[in-house]
Amino acid sequence: LRAGIIGCGGIAERRHAPVLGKLKGVTLAALTDTSTDRLAELGEHYNVPEDDRHADMDSMLANAELDLVHICDPDGQFIVVGTGDSIALYTESGLQLWEHITNRAMVGVSISRNGSLVVGCGDEFLYGLDCDGGLLWEKQRSDSLWDVSVENDGEAIFVGGWDCKVQCLDKHGNDSWDFTTGGYVRAVVPLYDGGVLAGSHDGNVYHLSNSGELLEKFEVEG
Repeated sequence: LRAGIIGCGGIAERRHAPVLGKLKGVTLAALTDTSTDRLAELGEHYNVPEDDRHADMDSMLANAELDLVHICDPDGQFIVVGTGDSIALYTESGLQLWEHITNRAMVGVSISRNGSLVVGCGDEFLYGLDCDGGLLWEKQRSDSLWDVSVENDGEAIFVGGWDCKVQCLDKHGNDSWDFTTGGYVRAVVPLYDGGVLAGSHDGNVYHLSNSGELLEKFEVEG
């Protein structure tokens, strides 16, 4: 099998490349990174040909004839899409990297900034996937879900649904806290400085802290 790595920083150098280098039947065949120094260092260490060291991710995916790709990119260059029966990951230019079949319509999807955690929700089910589209966990909630978002670092997950609650889960899908609104929760958006905004069908937007405390409530029209 021919393997490629997207992003040649510390995570790739310390974890992904050493594992791929030791697997029988797997060849680390291609790399991509915006840093020519990182490309050269990792490429020389693992004997990746210079022609297979790409400064452009789409170039590697189009030309390297790979069987599998490890994503170690911290710059958020990926798009996660929920379909009628799956969760899929694409590059910014629209190349599909993988697809995980869920057999149910995904109404909400999200990805951490470094791509290490992808989450999706459909009906009352919540899915957690790794950077290669592998299933980390699957959870059945008490009621149907409307939206899901993951914090940039992938350590916390926020969900909203028909039970009128904003719920915070850890990266393994386990409950951390919840906050009850006056209507079903249609949207949840993590904030860069911590906490979350949640839109409820009771006509309010809630600003909650990262521990679930109400900081502000805004009444909205429509």
